Amino acid sequence: MSHSVAVDAYPNLEGVASLALCNQLVTRTKQCISPGLRFFQRKFSQEFHDLVRAFKSARLCCPVQVQNLHPNAASLAELRKFSFLNNDATIDGLVNELPRYLAAADGTVIEEEEEKVQWWARHARTLPNWSAVVRKLLLVQPSSASAERVFSLMNHFFTHLQENALKETVKASVMLRYNNNQRKKIQ
Repeated sequence: MSHSVAVDAYPNLEGVASLALCNQLVTRTKQCISPGLRFFQRKFSQEFHDLVRAFKSARLCCPVQVQNLHPNAASLAELRKFSFLNNDATIDGLVNELPRYLAAADGTVIEEEEEKVQWWARHARTLPNWSAVVRKLLLVQPSSASAERVFSLMNHFFTHLQENALKETVKASVMLRYNNNQRKKIQ
């Protein structure tokens, strides 16, 4: 143990560290790391858990994957994690159409993502509830990239001197900056 603690790494130590000192360092390190570890455990086990379950349930809308997922009424109820699908009429409609959906999706081969949208367009009449859910789910962005872009624009745009700017001024400034960036990309 005494050889594992290099004196160069701890310049305030003189000589070889004792086992007691090593234990103190380990204990102090654990105390320093624990708050961050608890934060990430809480974030991933509680806050992100429902989001992950929601997006896993959204896989039911893929006509290629649905057969392998073996959906049932309970797995369809997981779609309630999306607030806009959290009503009995929607879930009941999906459950009623499930046998038709599974029959239509049986043997489906789709090679490109765009073909999935075309598949749903072709089946919109026979699977109206599923088609409506798919249209809504396609609008959901699973990342925070758009919000991060806005904050990035705001950081470049506003300094600490402008923290008290009116909401309308901030909104207009961000929209002008974003539109200007989009126009530059087109030109």
